[in-house]
Amino acid sequence: MMLPMWTDSSTRASVFRLCGHTWRNTLSLFKPPDSRYWWYSFYLEGQRHRNSTKKNTRTAAAVVEATELARLQEGQPSAVRRKKPPTLRDFSERFLEWVKNSQRLTPNGERYYQYGWRLLSQSKLMGMRLDQITQDVAESVVFRRPALNRKEKNEHGKYVAAAGKEMIVCSGHYSNQALRTLKRMQSKAFEWKVIYEKPRITLADASGRDRLIDERTEDHLEEAYLLPTNHPRTRRLREQAWLVMIILQDCGMRPDVQRLAAAPA
Repeated sequence: MMLPMWTDSSTRASVFRLCGHTWRNTLSLFKPPDSRYWWYSFYLEGQRHRNSTKKNTRTAAAVVEATELARLQEGQPSAVRRKKPPTLRDFSERFLEWVKNSQRLTPNGERYYQYGWRLLSQSKLMGMRLDQITQDVAESVVFRRPALNRKEKNEHGKYVAAAGKEMIVCSGHYSNQALRTLKRMQSKAFEWKVIYEKPRITLADASGRDRLIDERTEDHLEEAYLLPTNHPRTRRLREQAWLVMIILQDCGMRPDVQRLAAAPA
C-alpha cells in the first residue's frame, strides 16, 4: 500500500508522468567533471535542451528537470535562467586569441579570420549578441571596407588606407570572408558552451570565373602585348608585362607569386 502511494505522490511523478521506457529515453541527468551541479539534457520535438539545474543533489535536480520539461510541453518559457551570450565584439577577444594560438590554422588561415573580423567589426553585427545574429540578420548586412591608396605602402609592404576614411561596398568574395568568419565564431561559441544553439547562416552569391584562357586566347594576348612599336621603352615594358603574364598563368595566380612578379628586379 505504501509503495504505490509514494510513487504517485512523489514530486517528479506528480509534475510529469511517463512510463518507465519513455522516461528513460526522454530525460537524462548527469554531473560534468568541472561542475558541482547536476545538469539535465533531453530532446523535445527534435530540439535539445541542456542546462545546469543549479542543484547539488540528484533528487532536487530531478524536480527541476521534470518541471522544465513540463513547462516546455505547455508552451511556457524556460524557468532556468541562462547567462546572456556576449556581443560579437566581446566574444572576438577570445576568438582572436584562439586564432593566434591554434596549431591547426595555417598562416593564411590566421590572416583570413583576422581580416574577416575586420570586416565584421565595421558592420552593425559588432554590437549584437551572438544568439541574435540569425540568417535574416546576416542577409541584411552590407559589408564595407576602407578604400586603399594603391600608390602608397606602409613599412610592411601593404597599401595604406585612402585619405578621408572612404568606405567601399565589399564584393561577394569579401562578404563571404566576413560570413565564414562569423560562422566559425558561432561554431566556437557553441563548442565552448557560450551559446546553446548554432544559427545556420549561408554564404552570399559571389561571381566566379566567367571564362578560361585557352591557347587561342593566349595567342591573342601575346599579339596584343608584342605589337610593334618604335618606342624602345614601351617595347621593353610590353615584353616584361608579357613575361609576368606567363608566370602568373602558369602558377595559378597565387598571391605569393603575384608579389614576386611585382617586386622590382
